Amino acid sequence: MIREVDFTGREICYRYDRLGRRIATRYPDNHELRWRYNESGLVVEQSEWFENEQESRCLSTTQYSYNARQQLIKATNPDSVVEFEYDDQGRLCSERINGQEIVHQWNDTDNTLALTRFGERELHYAFGALGS
Repeated sequence: MIREVDFTGREICYRYDRLGRRIATRYPDNHELRWRYNESGLVVEQSEWFENEQESRCLSTTQYSYNARQQLIKATNPDSVVEFEYDDQGRLCSERINGQEIVHQWNDTDNTLALTRFGERELHYAFGALGS
């Protein structure tokens, strides 16, 4: 366990598994975040707990799913569903948040982001010779 004390004296404690992955963070207000990993080392679940001497209860859980390239494709909790789609080159093409979609289009000649669209709104990108 590792602990951090901030300038006000509040203590945050971190727990790690034998592979060095953070599995829990405990805050001074008795809230704790916990993580579970798959065999590839990717986070598949994050849960928020409230725990004191009288009770221990899970407040919320977020589940994560990945594709064969180990890219995040879905995050689900009781309040929202976020989905991600990628092209054949592994670039993010689409994000859906509770049914609302953000689309990304890429410039194939130099692999830079060309356009982001959300509903009727579009953001076009232009890059100079040095990528700026």
